[in-house]
Amino acid sequence: MNFVPSQDHLRLWDTWIYAVPDGEIHLFYLANKPGGAWGYVGHAVSSDWVTWSDLPEIRLTGEPGAWDDGASGTGMVFRHDDGRYYMTYTGALSRGEAGGLLVSSDLITWDKCSVAAPCWPRCADEPYERENEQVAASGAWRDPYVTRDSQGRLIAVCSARLSGGPAAGRACFARAQVTSLDGWVTGPPLAHTGRYASMEVPEIFPFEDRWWALFSTGSNWGVRLDTPSRDAVTGSFFLSSETWDGVYAAPPENLLIGSGGNRMDVYVARQVTYEGLTLIYHHYAGSPTAFGLPKQLKRDGEALYLAPWTGVERLHRPVELGDWMSLSHGPVTPGIWMFSDHRAAGNCRYGSDAALRPTGCGDLDVEVQVVLRRGRRAGIGIVTPDVESRGVAVLLDSERGEVTLTRCDRWQHGCGMRLDDRIDVVRHGVRKGIAYRLRLMRRGQWLECFMNGRLTFASVLSDVGPGGAVASVLESGAADFHWDRIHRLAPLNHQPTIL
Repeated sequence: MNFVPSQDHLRLWDTWIYAVPDGEIHLFYLANKPGGAWGYVGHAVSSDWVTWSDLPEIRLTGEPGAWDDGASGTGMVFRHDDGRYYMTYTGALSRGEAGGLLVSSDLITWDKCSVAAPCWPRCADEPYERENEQVAASGAWRDPYVTRDSQGRLIAVCSARLSGGPAAGRACFARAQVTSLDGWVTGPPLAHTGRYASMEVPEIFPFEDRWWALFSTGSNWGVRLDTPSRDAVTGSFFLSSETWDGVYAAPPENLLIGSGGNRMDVYVARQVTYEGLTLIYHHYAGSPTAFGLPKQLKRDGEALYLAPWTGVERLHRPVELGDWMSLSHGPVTPGIWMFSDHRAAGNCRYGSDAALRPTGCGDLDVEVQVVLRRGRRAGIGIVTPDVESRGVAVLLDSERGEVTLTRCDRWQHGCGMRLDDRIDVVRHGVRKGIAYRLRLMRRGQWLECFMNGRLTFASVLSDVGPGGAVASVLESGAADFHWDRIHRLAPLNHQPTIL
């Protein structure tokens, strides 16, 4: 919902950022040309995270017969002590995976350092996965990430697997000491928990007095992944340790961003320090894939969570609001409503209803306090401004102890709203009489929801209508809605221009 390259030229996947201190933000992304395999790095630049200019793409795929011919994989950019910039990448993706390196003096023009051989070849000996012990079609040795450990030494980690143990629990980080740019010495593994089949695009970074490991994986990769709040999750996860080299452990709720129900909406969350804040960025799956808006990383005890990025205000535009209205396919509405400018109060003894306020657009950033006074469910939505009221809603369910993201509409043969075409569900206790602050941001086909300042949903929408109105939604109960603010978001209309 932040950047989409021209689909006629490049298709975006994993992303990595290099933020020049007090300067520009460089977005790099693993890319393929239409009909082709991943073999390029797309490149765009911004001064504010929201307005992007394209730069020439970078070819990763080697010449026929080279060690890195065929498909390529993800990397990152770091600046070395020699003042130059280096980009890691994965060569021979899904075959004989290994780490390669490019170099640049200006972040725009890149040359390969690892033409004849990889800088970090895959280790196929104990404790890593041996050739005759692979549990997947190819050995894992991808997504190299270079950082510094607690002693300031240059260290690399990558996605790998161990040689033994249950097949779906072998994933780990391989590590190497970068003694020289062509001398990467593989060391013992890190961050193995026995829980994951794959730990893609790994990162290790310090944050608020602990070391954190970040990686991405999914349910259905040989094992179902559940958390206390979600079932069958896919996305980006975290582990933590008191020291750089471990032991890394996962709290029960260690999904940083993702979806349940075996959906892949968002993937590959990564971190960057920008203007004194630790920001998390990621991409959206779906068609087209897109670079998401950054979020601010926060800590709560042993866990991390994502808060809204204040820079979203750069996208705010004024909105012309219509009057509140209650609609029905029949002569009687299911609910009774009272309205003031920023408030709606509804009472629906049995059944469901929605009060609508036209906005004239579907790309919105809204923030609402919802108090369920009695009954089962209440929430907010972005819907079409007509009797069909087709759109998407976030509901607080006090009976089931859930927060639900669902498609919604008003069926002509029903007695109110249909609210159970679920997109995603989070288990979370909902108490009557308590104010819950919901923030919805919809831009195009992408939606993010924050509840009480914490990211709850980040989803790719389909079949939900173009919007055009906000909605106070209620089922079998009474609720108050205080609409603190409603902003239109600037449309996502990036026009590719090669500089």
